[in-house]
Amino acid sequence: MVNDAIHSSAAAVSDDSHSISRIAANRLRLVPLSWKGETVELTLQSAPVHLCADTLVRTLPTVFADRPYRIECEGAMLKRLAAVTIELNDDVVLCSSTSRDGLQFFAQPTDPNLFADVFGLARLSVSLRRPDALVPELFYAPPIHVLLPKGERAEAISKMAVRVASASDRLFPKVCSHDRTKEDCDESSSEKAIRNQEEALERIIQLYERHFSYFRTNARSRLSEREEVGAFAKLKSFTQKTLEFIVRHPEELEPAPGGIGIRPNGIGPAWLPRRSLIRSAQPSFNTYENQALVGFLTSLAHEIDTESAELTAAAEQLPHTQFNVPEGYVPSTAAIFAESAKRLQLAASRFLQFRERLTQLRELYVRTLGIEGEMHPWPLRPTPVFLAITPYREIFEAVSNWRKAPPPGLEEGEMLLTCMANSRLYEYYVLTALLDAFSANGFLQTTASRYDYQGAQGLTTGSDERPHANTFTFEKDGIELTLWYQPVVSGGMYAGENGLGLARTSDWSLMQNSDSPNTLRTADKPFYTPDFILRAALKHDADSADHSRAVYFVADAKFSRMQTVIASQTMSLVFRYLFSIRPIRPQDQHAGLWIFCGSDLHGDASASPLTSMGASLHGPAFVVERLDPEMETQALVRTVLQTAHALAANP
Repeated sequence: MVNDAIHSSAAAVSDDSHSISRIAANRLRLVPLSWKGETVELTLQSAPVHLCADTLVRTLPTVFADRPYRIECEGAMLKRLAAVTIELNDDVVLCSSTSRDGLQFFAQPTDPNLFADVFGLARLSVSLRRPDALVPELFYAPPIHVLLPKGERAEAISKMAVRVASASDRLFPKVCSHDRTKEDCDESSSEKAIRNQEEALERIIQLYERHFSYFRTNARSRLSEREEVGAFAKLKSFTQKTLEFIVRHPEELEPAPGGIGIRPNGIGPAWLPRRSLIRSAQPSFNTYENQALVGFLTSLAHEIDTESAELTAAAEQLPHTQFNVPEGYVPSTAAIFAESAKRLQLAASRFLQFRERLTQLRELYVRTLGIEGEMHPWPLRPTPVFLAITPYREIFEAVSNWRKAPPPGLEEGEMLLTCMANSRLYEYYVLTALLDAFSANGFLQTTASRYDYQGAQGLTTGSDERPHANTFTFEKDGIELTLWYQPVVSGGMYAGENGLGLARTSDWSLMQNSDSPNTLRTADKPFYTPDFILRAALKHDADSADHSRAVYFVADAKFSRMQTVIASQTMSLVFRYLFSIRPIRPQDQHAGLWIFCGSDLHGDASASPLTSMGASLHGPAFVVERLDPEMETQALVRTVLQTAHALAANP
């Protein structure tokens, strides 16, 4: 779905030969229109500001989602002839009028409520396309906080954002195209990386606990000779050191029984020492491998303690408690960061529990082996003991795997959410709701991947700051459900890309909100991009990717009221997704079109097909249903599940 945000470009204007004096800095100003407020002045830079917690903690300018603004630009960047385009979060701003005065540029947005459809932070940029340049010159403003008026709409948007943020590991994994291996693609987000670390820690602790009885009785050792004072009867060899001890300790001498012993000067009674210096060989557990075992527990406890502190610091750094906003408004990002901070604090608490268990294990091993086990240098040497003896080998492998794994950095999934139009946020919310619904009905998600469509020919729209997964598959009892997010439905040579069994069949398109019979025209783009396509299919067998019959469902997400969508968008949606899309295979079925509406907080929750009139349908359905945090009717999910069960019953 193309964002509902304002979309077009400012017209090029001629250079004024009588320009005002040269202005050194390039600036963009947001001037309040018809209301009393402060002008927001932003310095334009040649590179975008990287979004991170530090950026958000700093005091950023604020704008109001429900207030009108006009745009002014000035600076040396305007000294040459150029077509000027203003972009908001990567979408071009439609301007009803523009003017230029030397090194100044003025633009009046067609919708002066410029930030009405922006969630979180707004990023403005200026694009200058000069006649002699192949690519435009870009200038970026620092991010701006967008404040929402308090109310149900703001609460609903925040709830959507929290839900999407909590599912960021499903929506925004480091996915890749299909031509790369699963091992290359199976990289984790920050939250999943933390869970992976916890699973690795649990395995390491269990290995130490399980093998403790072995190390207590069979730990590798070496004989260590030592000299100690002991009973003379235990003396096995008389050495120079033995003689020196006797000479230096005459108090140890006592009369020898039987008169056989040491006689000073060869005369007098015989004497033998009660105790003497004895050399003995004792087993010692101070080996390289044992030192490494105990030393790893020492260093791991230290690492986990440090990581817990870093997670706590990261939670405190997030600006969920640092917003200072006017009465009657709320920062739309606050809910996201409060949720993120809570998850980070819980992870820090769990890491402290791991540290306590590691510390207890270390003390147990130190007492048993009699060694301190200082923090051991990395890497460990793969000695024969580590490679051949099972308890040693398993811990060696666990240690090696731990050392190879990167620490969980704070992923930018939440950062992505802070610069997003409400319409795009709503798409992610619907996607999350669909994924959760299938999982709740017993379907196991088997894949989540990204496919880059060749049929789009580089013309797809969308401000994808970070690639998202766009193809999901689920399985249950031989039934396969496939969900495509923002698929490209093409015709001709590109039909059927990414396993999608639908194709565009018409090269005409219908303009929205037009009552003229001449609105049918040759399409600018030879493809459609609905927000979602679902397929329910029954596999021939567990090892086959071919299906005997498949049923397709097309869906679109609109952050609008149901009545608004029905009144203004019905014809164009029906033309595109019912009239102009057909299954490629004759045995497959196009079940219909479902439209999700997310801005109907007090609207009708019904989701009956608009084409039914109480009759049984035998053709594609057209259903408009409400889907928001307060009402998830999920009529589409029920229909898909019913279709899947029907396929299973009648293969």
